[in-house]
Amino acid sequence: MLKKADTKFRQAKTLYSQGRFEDAIILLEEVIRLNRLKGAYFLLLALTEMKIPSSAEAEEHFLKAIELEPWNPECYIGLGVLYKQEGMNLKATKQFQKALEYDGEHEGALRELESLNVGQKKTGLKGLFSTSLFGSKKK
Repeated sequence: MLKKADTKFRQAKTLYSQGRFEDAIILLEEVIRLNRLKGAYFLLLALTEMKIPSSAEAEEHFLKAIELEPWNPECYIGLGVLYKQEGMNLKATKQFQKALEYDGEHEGALRELESLNVGQKKTGLKGLFSTSLFGSKKK
């Protein structure tokens, strides 16, 4: 049964790469019925569901993938991209940061964080003190 799930999973990956997302979802749902213990199965299902605008289950499947494989940064990045697409930038940022906790140099997470920071004014101590409240210092 597990071997059958792996075979069907590979077929679903092929369908995904061909852009046949509906077919891939049908196959992945069967894969998960055969084996509910592999995070990669839920991850690919969620990524595929993101490609179909009417699918509302992607978040649930990303969360299941994270539950099964909390060490896998790809799960957090996928969920972060979903949140970013939905305009939930704070939630997206948290997911990308979580991915970096597991792989500090993950290019995808770094790139996504950078894209979220573009156009946003950065504040911090430097920004707070760049304008003097008491006028310029005179020597």
